[in-house]
Amino acid sequence: MGIKRFHVDSNQLNCRPYQDDAQDVAASLRILRTMQRGTAMNISSAIVHISHAQLEEACAILTGMPGVEIHARSPEGKVVVTLEDHDTNSAADNYVALHRIPGVLAVAMVYQYSDDESVTEEVEA
Repeated sequence: MGIKRFHVDSNQLNCRPYQDDAQDVAASLRILRTMQRGTAMNISSAIVHISHAQLEEACAILTGMPGVEIHARSPEGKVVVTLEDHDTNSAADNYVALHRIPGVLAVAMVYQYSDDESVTEEVEA
């Protein structure tokens, strides 16, 4: 019995057996490059409550924001998003930007994860 590896696809929020295909290799290389740079990885999720009258327009804006992905939405205007830090913006910048979208009534953070390898190394040293 060998070791089973799994690939977590953050875009689909599911796990599947790891395969040595181009997609998994590219994802692994992105993670390694991020770790080598010593940059922080920040991922969070939120529920964005949007006015029903402006739901389509606001979702179009959300889709165009770097690091923001829509995972679900209801006809009542509740939209589930994930936010990832980008080189050009931080999680705080993303949340401020969410509040500024026309039609957004409220933004509630549900989950936040931060992993900064350089900080971990300093604490352990």
